Amino acid sequence: MKKLDFTGIAARAADSIEAVCKHWLPGGKRTGHEWEIGDRFGNAGQSLKVHLSGTKAGQWADFAAGDSGGDLTSLVAYVEGCAQGEAAQKLAEFLGMDTGQARPERAAKNTPRRTPKNTPSDTPKPEAWRGILPVPEDAPAPPVAHIRHGAPDVVYTYKDAAGELLGYVARWEANDKRARKEFGWLVYAEKSGHRAWRWQGFPVPRPLYGLDRLAADQHAPVILCEGEKATDAACVLLPVHVALTWPGGGKAADKADFKPLQGRDVLLWPDADEAGQAAMQTAERLILKAGAASVRWLNLKSLEAMRNQGALPQGFDAADLHAEGWDVERIAAWLIRPDATLGSQTTPPPEHRATEQEDSRFTLNAAGLYLMKVSRDGESRPIRLCSPLKIPALARDEEGGGWAPVLMFRDRDNRPRQEIIPFSKFLGEGAEAARLLADLGLDVEPGREATDGLKQYILGTKTTKRARLVDSVGWHGDAFLLPEGSIGESSETLIYRGKRGHGVFSPRGTLAEWQKHVALFALGNPRLMFTLSVAFAGALLKPCGKPSSAFHWMGNSSQGKSGSLAAAASVWGNPQGIVHSWRHTDNALESTAAAHNDGLLILDELKEVDPKQAGAIAYMLANSKGKGRAHHAGGLRDVISWRIAMLSSGELGLADHMASVGQRAQAGQAVRFIELPVDAGMGWGMWNNLHQHTDGAAFTNHLIDAAAKYHGTASPAFIAALIENLDDVPQSVKRVEEAFMQHFVPQMAGVDGQVKRVAAAFATVAAAGELAVLWGICPWPHPTNFEREKGLNLSPFDAAGLMFKAWLNERPTMGNLEDTMILNHVRKLIDAHWQARFIDWHRASEDNADLSRMSQVHNALGFRKRAPEWTSDNQSYLFYVTRGMFEDEFATKGGFKRTRVAKLLKDRGILRTSEADNSTLKEQLPNGDPRSYCIIGRKLWAEDTHA
Repeated sequence: MKKLDFTGIAARAADSIEAVCKHWLPGGKRTGHEWEIGDRFGNAGQSLKVHLSGTKAGQWADFAAGDSGGDLTSLVAYVEGCAQGEAAQKLAEFLGMDTGQARPERAAKNTPRRTPKNTPSDTPKPEAWRGILPVPEDAPAPPVAHIRHGAPDVVYTYKDAAGELLGYVARWEANDKRARKEFGWLVYAEKSGHRAWRWQGFPVPRPLYGLDRLAADQHAPVILCEGEKATDAACVLLPVHVALTWPGGGKAADKADFKPLQGRDVLLWPDADEAGQAAMQTAERLILKAGAASVRWLNLKSLEAMRNQGALPQGFDAADLHAEGWDVERIAAWLIRPDATLGSQTTPPPEHRATEQEDSRFTLNAAGLYLMKVSRDGESRPIRLCSPLKIPALARDEEGGGWAPVLMFRDRDNRPRQEIIPFSKFLGEGAEAARLLADLGLDVEPGREATDGLKQYILGTKTTKRARLVDSVGWHGDAFLLPEGSIGESSETLIYRGKRGHGVFSPRGTLAEWQKHVALFALGNPRLMFTLSVAFAGALLKPCGKPSSAFHWMGNSSQGKSGSLAAAASVWGNPQGIVHSWRHTDNALESTAAAHNDGLLILDELKEVDPKQAGAIAYMLANSKGKGRAHHAGGLRDVISWRIAMLSSGELGLADHMASVGQRAQAGQAVRFIELPVDAGMGWGMWNNLHQHTDGAAFTNHLIDAAAKYHGTASPAFIAALIENLDDVPQSVKRVEEAFMQHFVPQMAGVDGQVKRVAAAFATVAAAGELAVLWGICPWPHPTNFEREKGLNLSPFDAAGLMFKAWLNERPTMGNLEDTMILNHVRKLIDAHWQARFIDWHRASEDNADLSRMSQVHNALGFRKRAPEWTSDNQSYLFYVTRGMFEDEFATKGGFKRTRVAKLLKDRGILRTSEADNSTLKEQLPNGDPRSYCIIGRKLWAEDTHA
């Protein structure tokens, strides 16, 4: 076999560089001297660039992924996910070069060929029939019946990505004359120049069923089933997915061509038996090899629970589910469950772990730490240095400094201790560090010999494990750090060196006790269920790429707000340390928010904060970062940042609190600081179900007392489950969000992005609550339809939807809130001053000049003129506002920019203008001003101008 001529292939490819790019990166385009596309999977964008000319021709770089190469061979290898040699072979075949490796039929064109072609990997033997794919246009009609089985019951048509016919798969169902179902493949084939339809298999690698649908929807997720019948059923049940299968059944998965799934998100639906599981495992391995973006499995155990008829029958698939009467809505209800899907079944190779080097001079056992000292005569004798002292890791801060050993031992009361003492303390004589360890409870032997030996042991440690000293709690890689310790594994131990809050996060009681005395009381109480769900949501923000969110319970006192906040706080720890007051400066609240990073921040009683600072603080907290401050060495210090789910309470809302000192809340604050009504409408404040308590106050007091007794157990359990399912959670949350948007966000024109942003925050809370149920943290049974309809019990998804609707009902518009605020401001001004501060145009005209009247009108806004359609019964006016007054009164005093107000009024048809690119009207006013803002009164109050 001839050796590949890499240089020759590269040179030939350089002559056809644009054709190569069009073939391997078909979704891209030429921009100047470069070929641009989003990535190697064909997504839109400009991150992957290939030089088309000049000295850099053939060089490429994927800036999003950080990969690059120097020629087209490496580009093909990158796109195909193969070795350089294989890439060179593919490139040579495409260019029609004779490599001695294989002989293609003909050289490729710049565009994909549409004429019939043979499958290279299925070159037939001389006398074999060879399938022709796609079927030529001049091929005769296929036979309608099989010589032995007769006419098939069902025929499945296979097409390629261009919609061209590839062949058929026929199915004969079992009947009185046929003991079992039969299948037959019908392919147009060629042998010795003769062409005919043949009952034979597709050439290998075999095409997938549904390639035309796959190509038609480039971004849809894929559902892969076993068998065409199940696939057609999946098309009906999951219309937003592209349903596919491979031909030949479970044992033929390894003969299929899964390359079209490169870059796609794939969901596997196996048959409910061992053979179906094995088939999908084979398919998964090949799909991942083909470069799929993600592969997940439908969880048949979850389907069993949803179906509620016991174990699934052997071989149960999508067709069987469809035959049982399942429809799109019921499937959607299943798929929003966090346990509906599972992650990849492919096991990654085990990691290599480095071995640690130990100093053989030291011996550590239950009796203590010993140094083996060799005397002059060569004899070894042990010298006890101290009680058992372990150094599991070396620690340093986030800037790589402050190195110190992590020292673990038990003090004289036998309590475990973990201490960090800088290496610098052990330099010199080392006595200072030894004294410090003794003060901390380590049993240190007296004498210089023990002190020197202890110093040598610590300074000479060779452990390869590392610990990171960190100043923030929350996510650090795949581990979650709490003040009391970390959950999950990371490449290095995390040690929090901030203030630990004297046991605030320490657990009290058991998780079962917390469930019984706190969580169970959320049944029938959607506001409490929502509040507890918020408590779990903070931990989801970083893994799912979600922003911080803030929910404010607003209503009169003695409505249950304190009880709901205490219950939420008990998820993380002692409510006395978790619930904070709004009575802080913004600087102090920065540190408080950072101390609850990736968790829950609770601030009680909004009226305690200075109303002049309230807006800025609320915006800062929801915006997840503090102020920039100067560094003593110049420049700026790192800005304090956080990600939090926040709960707040108060008798007033933010806008009302700010209004008490003449400030106006911005529309953006209303989106970031989500205000919810406290009253559930039952006469018990926040509560719908008192759980046999006498009144709302008794129920609230129960929650406060129970939270004080049982707390700090739910969040560690939730985080541990989250870490265990970390790869699956983002997709689960995404599905819940999609379902939430579909169920609760009005599907109508004019729904603003602000509404959708708030809905996304509620959806994250819904997902957090559903996960807490799925993982056994919250003991909330799934409600029956009767319970849901009667309001007896709701799921976290339902509770979040109910509260979103409550927020939506309080909002004055479905559109942009700032638009509504601007229109209301303009209407209010004109409504209040249309007579007193607008001069009657007709009394100040040339025919009846009375300009002296303008000086008598205090702070006149402009002129009022009858509109052409004015009648005594329909008094409509045009209001000519002077440019100075428009900017001052209609914009600045309302808290808006002049250009923003003018653009909105012009876009709504409220302003009469003389030029398309100008918001003013060129018409001389009685006072000589050549331009003004002309507001059409009739349109200002018209129904269709309302936001």
